[in-house]
Amino acid sequence: MFEVEMEDRFVEVLEEFLASALVAWVKTFEPLVEGGDELSAPYLEVNSGSHDALRQYLRLLDGVFLNRVLRLIDPNPKAERVYRNERSDEVLRVQNLSILTRHLRQYYQVCESESVSESVSVSL
Repeated sequence: MFEVEMEDRFVEVLEEFLASALVAWVKTFEPLVEGGDELSAPYLEVNSGSHDALRQYLRLLDGVFLNRVLRLIDPNPKAERVYRNERSDEVLRVQNLSILTRHLRQYYQVCESESVSESVSVSL
C-alpha cells in the first residue's frame, strides 16, 4: 500500500514538473533541435500517462536535448561533445550535465560582462 502511494505521489510530482513553465519553454525549442520531437511525441503503442511522463523526464535528464537548446541560444560554446545516453549510463549523464553547467556558466559570465560594459557606456 505504501509503495503504491509513493509511486502515485512521484507520478504526481513528475507530471507537475513537466507542466511547469520552464519545461514548457524548453519544449518550444523541439522543432529547432535535431531529434527534438522526442520529448512530446507519443508512443505508437498504447501507453499510460505516467510512462510517457517518465520518458519525457528521462529525455531531459540525459542532458543531450538541453545542451542542444543551449547551443541554439549560444552557438559559440567551447566545443565539447555531448553523448547520447542509450543505456541510462550515469557517467554519460553526469558528463553531459557537467558540459551543460559549464556552458551555462560561460554564457552567464559573457552576458554579465556585456551588461556591465553597457552600464559603464551609458553612465559616461
